[in-house]
This record gives sequence, C-alpha cells and structure tokens, in this order.
Amino acid sequence: MINQINKKIDTLIAKDEIGKSLDFIRDFIEFNIHLETTNDWKNEILLLNNNLNNLKSQFRRNIIDSRDWEVRKNRIINSLLELKSDIFRQLKRSQIKIPSYILDTIEIHLPKMIEVKGGSFKMGGIGGMVDEVPSHLVTLNSFSIGKFPVKNIEFTLFLNSNKVEEINNIIALNKETTLTSIESQIIEKNGEFVCQSGKENNPVVYVSWFGAKEYCKWISFLTNETYRLPFEAEWEYAAKGGRESKKYKFSGGKNIEDVGWYEKNNLGEPSECGQKQPNELGIFDMSGNIWEWCEDWYDEKYYEYCHKQGIVKNPKGSVYGTFKNLRGGAWNDKEFDCRINSRGAHTPSKKEDYYGFRIVKE
Repeated sequence: MINQINKKIDTLIAKDEIGKSLDFIRDFIEFNIHLETTNDWKNEILLLNNNLNNLKSQFRRNIIDSRDWEVRKNRIINSLLELKSDIFRQLKRSQIKIPSYILDTIEIHLPKMIEVKGGSFKMGGIGGMVDEVPSHLVTLNSFSIGKFPVKNIEFTLFLNSNKVEEINNIIALNKETTLTSIESQIIEKNGEFVCQSGKENNPVVYVSWFGAKEYCKWISFLTNETYRLPFEAEWEYAAKGGRESKKYKFSGGKNIEDVGWYEKNNLGEPSECGQKQPNELGIFDMSGNIWEWCEDWYDEKYYEYCHKQGIVKNPKGSVYGTFKNLRGGAWNDKEFDCRINSRGAHTPSKKEDYYGFRIVKE
C-alpha cells in the first residue's frame, strides 16, 4: 500500500503538479499524528509550499526567467523527494492511517459498502430449527454492510500491510489444510501473501472469528472509521432486504439456484463473489457460498429472551458464550441451511474452507 501511495506522489510530480503532491503528503501526515516526527514533516512541507508559491509569484511577475524557474523548481522537487523518502522509510516501520479521499485516488482494494437504513423487522420464524423461534420484533439503527463477503484480494492486502502476529490464529494456509479440504486460495510466496491465480475475487475462507476481527481493526485504523463484524440481527435484517424486504426465504429470491451457491450447483469450492442475483438492497451472496462470522455470541435460547422483551432495539446477542454466530449457509450445504433464518455457530478459533465474513461500518 505504501508503494501505491508513493507511486501516486511520483505521478503528480511527473505531471508538474508539485503543489498537489505537497498537499497530498501534508494530508497524509496530518492523518498520522501518532508518528513521532509528524510536526517536523509538517513544518518542512509548509516551508516547501511557501517556497513554491513565492517562486510561482516571481515567475508570473517576470522577476525571474524560465531558466531560473526550472532550476529553482527542481531544487524544490529534490527537497520534496528527499522528504518523501524520509517519510516512507519511517512509515514502513509503523502502522499507517490513510484519509478516505486518498484511498479513492490510489489503486487499492477495500470492500464496497451498501447503506442499510434503520427500521423494524421480524427476526426468526417457523419452518426451521428450534433456535430460530420464537420470531420477535427488532428495531435497528442505520448501518452499512459489505456488498460482498471480504474477498481474497482484500484480505491479502491486510496480511501484507500489517505485521500480523500469530498468523495461525487468523487464517489457515495450505500447510495446515487437510486432505479432505480444498486448498487455501491464499498462499505465502517469497515472503508475501498472494491469491491463487483466478481466485482474487472469491470470498476469503479458512478465517477464524479472531482473524475477521483483526481485519476489522486494521481497516478501522487505516481509514479512521469504525468497522466491525455485523451483529446477528443486523446480518439478518440486511439479508432480508431491510426496508425493501419482499420476505423471501433466501436472500434475494424464492429459489436458491438464483441467489446462491450450495451443494447442488457448487464448483467444488467457494465461487467468485457477485455471480448470483443480489437481494433487494443490492447485496450479494448472503445465501450460500460461505458461512459468515457475526460479532455476537451464539445462544440457542436467545430468541426466547428477546421475545419476552417485546420490541428489542439493536440487540447485541448473549453476554457470554462458547460459540460465535455464523450465518448464510455455504457452497457445500443443503438448501435448508442457506435460508435467511438459518443459524450456525462455532468456536471463534475454528477455520474451515466454508467460513468467511463480511464487514459493517457504523
């Protein structure tokens, strides 16, 4: 990621947009006030900007000729390049934050988000397992949720940009998979994590709940916004289409074949995101393909507790537990398991070739 930002600055300089490159670096530094030398860098950029503006003024007023302009401008560029090298040397040893407008100007893969307007809905329902009843009324505030599950290309960015410790707690790579499982679609190669060719836009799997949480922490730090896993109620509300819900059994339709990958149509592994029909809000893959980790603890009796409360506002799940909620069903599951109301759960350290996640932004 640092290389991509570096490249952006070099491109601005090459286009003779020195002022823009200085503004770009200044904004970037102001977003990283946790770095020790931030104030020194800001002062240097202020000085360079002043020098540049004075030079431009002199050139416009014909105080200096074109030759003098080029010589003095190149001195400013050289100083800028030295400053940039110093900044990026130190950034490579630190965690960095990036303003959202900068993220929009560089080639970077961050999850696309869909706004889900707050409202009330009936959670759970009959026709399923015992933990899906009784249905109860839930009211939620607005939030945004991933248009797709987090993809391999997005998760490798996290693995390569962050000094990930105890990676075995986060994701299982090829060396840890069993003969009965598919291969991990992320591999370690020459000290870097890369996606297997053609698998970049598949949902990341073999991720534990802890790994999903670490990704949320990283993207929150990176963007200075709050990202997390969805609470189970948020997940179900979004899957049902929020205010636009047509009360389908599956997310986006009555027929699982149209909206999701499951045991009868899978390709032997998780499929590329977004290949099936989206739901009412334009969200893909919430029925089938992968089970998705949720923020809260699983409790078989939690719906009974909520039902007794009447209308529950922004439920956060059980206070404690052994298992974390999983929702959505997977590529190797039966149609029954891919219903919106279907609930799953496992220990937060579990990693499977059908466990992934999507994120929520508050």
